[in-house]
Amino acid sequence: MPHNPPFPTAPLRPLAMALAGLLLSSASWAATFVVNDLGDAPLGGAMCTGVPNPCTLRAAIQAANANADADTIQFDFSGGQVTISPTSALPPIVNPVTIDGYALGAGNPNTLAVGHDAYISIRIDGQNANALVGLQFLPPSGGSALRGVAITRFNGAGVMVSGASNVGVQGNFIGTDGIDTTGTLANGGEAVLIEMGTTLTSVGGPSIGDRNLLVSDEDSPAVRLLGSGTEGNRITDNLIGTNRAGALRIATARGVEISHANGNFIHGNIIGASQTGIFLYGDNAGHDNQITANRIGVGTAGEPIGGGGDGIHILDGIGASALGPQRTRIGGTNGAEGNTIAHWGGNGIRVQRQRSSTSLDQHAILGNSIHSNDALGIELVAPSAGSGPGNAPAGVNSAIPAPAITNTALAGGSLQVEYRLDGAAPNTLYRFEAFANTACDTSGWGEGQRYLGAGTLATNAAGVASGSAVWGGIATGEFLTLTATRDGGGGAAGLAETSEFSQCFPVAAGPGGGGSVTAVPTLGHLGLILLSALLGAMGLRARRRG
Repeated sequence: MPHNPPFPTAPLRPLAMALAGLLLSSASWAATFVVNDLGDAPLGGAMCTGVPNPCTLRAAIQAANANADADTIQFDFSGGQVTISPTSALPPIVNPVTIDGYALGAGNPNTLAVGHDAYISIRIDGQNANALVGLQFLPPSGGSALRGVAITRFNGAGVMVSGASNVGVQGNFIGTDGIDTTGTLANGGEAVLIEMGTTLTSVGGPSIGDRNLLVSDEDSPAVRLLGSGTEGNRITDNLIGTNRAGALRIATARGVEISHANGNFIHGNIIGASQTGIFLYGDNAGHDNQITANRIGVGTAGEPIGGGGDGIHILDGIGASALGPQRTRIGGTNGAEGNTIAHWGGNGIRVQRQRSSTSLDQHAILGNSIHSNDALGIELVAPSAGSGPGNAPAGVNSAIPAPAITNTALAGGSLQVEYRLDGAAPNTLYRFEAFANTACDTSGWGEGQRYLGAGTLATNAAGVASGSAVWGGIATGEFLTLTATRDGGGGAAGLAETSEFSQCFPVAAGPGGGGSVTAVPTLGHLGLILLSALLGAMGLRARRRG
């Protein structure tokens, strides 16, 4: 028989590896890289080529970056919770990848409708990395996802999405391990930073398993949306600045900050913060953002988790533009869209123009529950004008005056209300929303604790509207307030901008139970307000004498 010498594997191994590299460079396919080494070694040799070969997180990211197809990174550790501690900045993610800390039984997503009971076993801790960002998603990593990991103690943002599209950040603990209640594990900046033209990215989501627990330090927002072109992103159904029960505020200067970014959606979150719940800022930017169905300063069971500032603060920039943020929608006409905004040391909502050349118009405030704030429920402010109740400063929501309640009659659980708007735009339709309050602010001007309903009136050529409506759901001893919102056309979508709250009006049984006020059109808005207060006080004295 002819003799066949053994195949010379060793001499040909370099050639085989070179050939494999050539094949990988010319073709790619989706791969799964399983992290099973807590070290920090970079990709090399046989790393991440399959179990049992070692694979660090750094090497797995490098391997995924080298493959253009959408890869997956999973984790395989026994013994419960583990901490991955990189010693330098991790590589930015530049190809689509799903990092899944729940796969292979490593953890379990949240199952609670209220709160967060996820078990997350993988923590990426940046204490020794001296890195500004934990995980970075850069173009073209669009379509990537991050699930089931905790990210703590990096110098800046825990997660940054910059210029990518359709990234999902869901079911994570960022700035916390889910146990810490002191904020000591917060990153040195945002929990999540979305910037530089990022679009269609979701932080959280409609599924209870998508809910994130997001905590930042005492100087930063938990979530920041930054820059022109950062549009269409959704921050939904997260616990922000709280413990996992959503009942205790933890660190977090601002819950959500929108800086110069347009057309984003903040929905369904529970937000606690030491300063401001949602801060919206821009110079000729920050337009068309929607803030709906959030609990801002209010925990899962009504606990106060607001801070010393405002629930929502809208502010113009400091550049040369004469246009600040425009067209914010806070709440909505659908009953499920209203926010609850309470327990803030400042205003419930503050729309503030800080430069005389700027306008801050078309901010619609609809169907919300605003109460228990130390200052006014809604405050419209301009330089040297507007501070205090009942003001309508120029350049802020088109200077819509607060409406006035002129009379009420309570019978059988229904309240007939006569109300009036004076000094508004002529020949314009307005939506009047009514609210019940168990208490009135010390200023005598209202907040809006419980939404009752709405009616519409059109002003005449002099900018005056007066009429009546019947609302149920209010009891003797409570206080009624109203807001007025200008209709910009196009139905509910065109409801453009809202006034401050009216004065509180006490509700008592029978006609004129709250104290009848005679409207005098020629006095103008401020004169009407003063006369209303005077005659209301006289009516109360007369009843006491009787």
